[in-house]
Amino acid sequence: MADRNKTQGLTLSKALAAGAVAGLAGGLAEVVFMGGYSSITGINPSEILRLITFTFFDSTVAFGPDGLWAGLLIHFALSLAIGLSFGLFARYALKGPFSYSKALAWGSLALTAIWAFNFFVILPVYNAAFIELVSPGAAFFSKLSFGVVLALGVRFACSANDSPVFMEAASPTKSL
Repeated sequence: MADRNKTQGLTLSKALAAGAVAGLAGGLAEVVFMGGYSSITGINPSEILRLITFTFFDSTVAFGPDGLWAGLLIHFALSLAIGLSFGLFARYALKGPFSYSKALAWGSLALTAIWAFNFFVILPVYNAAFIELVSPGAAFFSKLSFGVVLALGVRFACSANDSPVFMEAASPTKSL
């Protein structure tokens, strides 16, 4: 029987599928976190979404009738890209044991790096209004929640070796 902590049985297509699902779930965790943050602080959550749009488009798009939905779409598109990247990372970069603690460490590290680059490099140049609206701490914990869900999702896929959705069946001709 294959070691459930190994990522070698994770095929490319299954790593991408696991990453995609985990990335979208991580994006949803971040939306839920920011929704809670908005309700506590009184910030209008649609303003956060419009400022996401403003990072990529001009004010006529961001603050127009579709700015809110564009922000949500951008957020989930980026979540998907992060998830796919993490799935590939789990497939190709991680060798040997891929425990839950290792998954959480890598997921947390990856999203902390994304938060730092976004909050201290990208946003000050392209969208200072976002960092004035959302505190660094809230942005950090929203990214951390994303990272935890992302890591656990991909790790779960690696442990589901009895599921044809994520893992290859062990070939009787291959030695384990």
